Amino acid sequence: MLGRRLAYYLRSIVPLLTRMDSPLTVLKAFLRWPLAAPFPIRLRGLGLTFKVRGAMDLWVLKEVCLDREYERFGFVPQDGWQMVDIGAGLGDWAVSVAARCPQARIRAYEPFPESYALLVENVRLNRLENVRTFPAGVGSCAGTALLEAAGREAVMVKARVRGGEGAGGVPVIALSEALGSAPCDLLKMDCEGCEYELVLHSDPALWSAVRRACLEYHEGVGGHSHGEVVAALRERGFQVEAFPRQTHADTGFIRAWKQ
Repeated sequence: MLGRRLAYYLRSIVPLLTRMDSPLTVLKAFLRWPLAAPFPIRLRGLGLTFKVRGAMDLWVLKEVCLDREYERFGFVPQDGWQMVDIGAGLGDWAVSVAARCPQARIRAYEPFPESYALLVENVRLNRLENVRTFPAGVGSCAGTALLEAAGREAVMVKARVRGGEGAGGVPVIALSEALGSAPCDLLKMDCEGCEYELVLHSDPALWSAVRRACLEYHEGVGGHSHGEVVAALRERGFQVEAFPRQTHADTGFIRAWKQ
């Protein structure tokens, strides 16, 4: 595992320094030199500009926009699809897909205010009119939640569903509202462990309107295993495949589709 992780990080240096404008800025971010935050980064060959906070955001852009992990382990979005992005972060997936698929429609949900501000700004920067943004988390039912750190970085924040009101509380809408009334061609999820509530505790009937799903799983959150998600999706009529990360055994991807 250590050798694969080291090889992966070494291979990642090339796209980080050659496919992002201002390699010096990228290098400074990873060396933690002081930078104005958020600062803009343009992705070469894609014509997209993102405001980012630092090295972790740059790494997310590499994996999602350059490596296209949600396509390698999920599905290639098609123009005209109706899509939902739960855990949209700074808009990496939603912006890159919306730019390539101008007739598609994406509803993007992000509960962390700092990330949500970047999501809105990045949609604006890239002049996209086919992304609707919502400052909320998504759960099996509506309510409020408290944010808690799932890691040291801003992108590793999750809403502890059914938290409390007041300071730190964020709105949580029900999955039924997030999906809406139209069929969902692709549901993408990256919600730092909340995928277990969404899949295991939501009304199974809701999933009849979902044609494809791709989610990042986080092993062990709340004592759960990604195998529970795989089994639940199969019960809901999906074909399912799981792909553990080669570099981190506690995360991976699940893709599900209907015949």
